Amino acid sequence: MEEKQTKNLLPKMLFFPGLLLFLALFGGFIFYCLQEPSVKAANIEDVENAVLTDAFSELTKDGTDLELKRNFGLLRDDYEELLYRVPVNFMDVEEFLFVKVRTEAEAETVKKAMEERLSRQNEMFEDYGTDQYSVLKNTVIAVRFPYVYYIAGHEVAELHRLVKQETEE
Repeated sequence: MEEKQTKNLLPKMLFFPGLLLFLALFGGFIFYCLQEPSVKAANIEDVENAVLTDAFSELTKDGTDLELKRNFGLLRDDYEELLYRVPVNFMDVEEFLFVKVRTEAEAETVKKAMEERLSRQNEMFEDYGTDQYSVLKNTVIAVRFPYVYYIAGHEVAELHRLVKQETEE
């Protein structure tokens, strides 16, 4: 009779540790699935080579420090690395800014500057530059620490794919 009670107790004793093990494994799996892809150290020249497709390189040129300050309120020397392309024709919206920051606070500052730039661009083109305004609707502003980037123009999806390819492990 004592042996029968022991047999009945064994499944009950194993149920809770088994349940805890299952929940721990399931929680770990969910955590793994929800993580963003890891970010690799991108070489700024590799990013530049990737985004300078034939079409994009014809529509843009290197942005000057003055243009960076005027358009985003940022100073090149404040950041570890920076790549800035502006439209050849000032009435176009092709623009690319890729910044490597040192801290999360810098990332937020740069992202806010990018959002303000997009807002000003939208206001400027909303009434009379309908083609440019519709292109601006697809602008990408992304933070993948330590990188923050802004992509505006006709090739946004392709350029975004290329930037992600250069920064993902």
